[in-house]
Amino acid sequence: MLARVHVAARVRPERPERILAVAGGLFWIVKVLLIWENGGTNRYGGTVGLMFLIGTVLLSSATVLWIWHATRGRSLLMRAGLVLGGLVALLLVTNLLSLVGYFVYFVFPVRWLAGEFGVILVAVAAIIAASGVTGRGAMTDRV
Repeated sequence: MLARVHVAARVRPERPERILAVAGGLFWIVKVLLIWENGGTNRYGGTVGLMFLIGTVLLSSATVLWIWHATRGRSLLMRAGLVLGGLVALLLVTNLLSLVGYFVYFVFPVRWLAGEFGVILVAVAAIIAASGVTGRGAMTDRV
């Protein structure tokens, strides 16, 4: 016997979250392009470091706001825990994808590009998710 489970029709980011996510993703992409232009040097300081810091703050802010709005009606403790979990997930996904890049770095002709693999994927995913491309299909609210 199959049980009917209610699924929210759409949990999509609202306008501020979208703007923050796109901006953060673009800052991270500019960071990678600056490293590329420098020939793989200056990965942690100066303008490159500033681009990474600004992108991280913007993507973290988008994550916090999206989770906070998506969990309306829940207890404050649950919302705070989910926000903290979302920030940890953002950090883990970025770093785990970079580790995957290091493990398959033979695909990348340049070692520094393997280290930026996670940053690139998370930035592109944030831009795509915020643009609404993923939410265009027909969705049902019953499973």
